[in-house]
Amino acid sequence: MIIECKAIIFDLDGTLVDSIECVEKTWNTWCKKYNISLDKFSPAMHGITSYQTIKTIAPDLDTDKVVVEFDEIELKQTEGLKLIPKADKILNELPPEKWAIATSGSKKLATTRLSYIGLPIPKIMITADDITNSKPNPEPYLLAAKHLGIPADDCVVFEDSLAGIESGKAAGAKVIGLTALFKKDKLSKTDAVINDFSDIKIEIKDNKLKIHIND
Repeated sequence: MIIECKAIIFDLDGTLVDSIECVEKTWNTWCKKYNISLDKFSPAMHGITSYQTIKTIAPDLDTDKVVVEFDEIELKQTEGLKLIPKADKILNELPPEKWAIATSGSKKLATTRLSYIGLPIPKIMITADDITNSKPNPEPYLLAAKHLGIPADDCVVFEDSLAGIESGKAAGAKVIGLTALFKKDKLSKTDAVINDFSDIKIEIKDNKLKIHIND
């Protein structure tokens, strides 16, 4: 299978960086502080901002105040961070003007995790600091495409979360799902599904990217 585009927009957590263990430890620490049951979480909450998650599971708290505390805990938590296989190879092969990141984390968190894993910091990175509406709203991917100077429907999004997939599709992009959080049958709204970046090759020709996907 081959999907063509002019640029690629990557999610970060669960897409380039395996941070599931790290994220779970962060939420566990924060929830214990406020005596909040982890049962309030659902897999669908992955991919949205910490602000939106806290507002959903703990509406009685001062969201603006406690999200700062949460972010401080998250920044210090690096245990369990791992590279998604071959993500470094793919990013290093792509011209800097051909890719961006759109993540629901803060810029400081994204930069910290990319540096910790040893991945390049992109010229264009849309974070929670830049948006008004969190995924599944299309704003993060529309904004990333705008900064790339390429229409969203000429972009391919790599995502692992249901909220992120919905965001990418709503923006008009083609979406390739990764099975970090969900099995393939849960990612039916994507244009293709991969386990990790060892399942693809990217060919650059005539200002276009051809993504070759292993069956």
